[in-house]
Amino acid sequence: TTENEKLISIIYDDGSINNLFNSSDKFKSPPSIIDYNGNIIVTAGDEGGNFYGLNLDGTLAFHIITGDNIRSSAGFTEINNDLAIFFGSEDGNLYGIDFNGNNLPNWPQNVAAGISGNATINSSPIFADLDSDGIVEVITATEEGQLIAFKLDGTNYSNFPMQFDFGFISSPSITDIDNDN
Repeated sequence: TTENEKLISIIYDDGSINNLFNSSDKFKSPPSIIDYNGNIIVTAGDEGGNFYGLNLDGTLAFHIITGDNIRSSAGFTEINNDLAIFFGSEDGNLYGIDFNGNNLPNWPQNVAAGISGNATINSSPIFADLDSDGIVEVITATEEGQLIAFKLDGTNYSNFPMQFDFGFISSPSITDIDNDN
């Protein structure tokens, strides 16, 4: 993705460039690439609040309009053997869509930001099975200092959000460092 030229491009290993898509707004997030059952889609969000899913020929696979800038990359997981795509927006929503761009049941979820009343999600979502039930939770963070976790059905995970004094722009990372599952 480019900021100045507002492009999503593929650069091949021989140095040739294929410009897939030109947006009316600049991109400030890295793209994510899905290879799902042999179907490849490039996803990226722009400063106009548009989240695009593009086929390799440059045609739109889907287009989601949010209420503000998208500066994080998408994260992927499976729900019932189907691909689920999650991404955040500066409109305070965490979006969950399927491979065709349809909202997953109970998504998007608005993130309450406590005292400020704002929620800016510029952290790419990650996934981990926090409660060891065999189903991952969706985890992200806000610039207002919240670490957020939702179950895949869109319900809040207990004891979240966690509020910190400093905000997050980078994405969280999870590992079991104390080996307690």
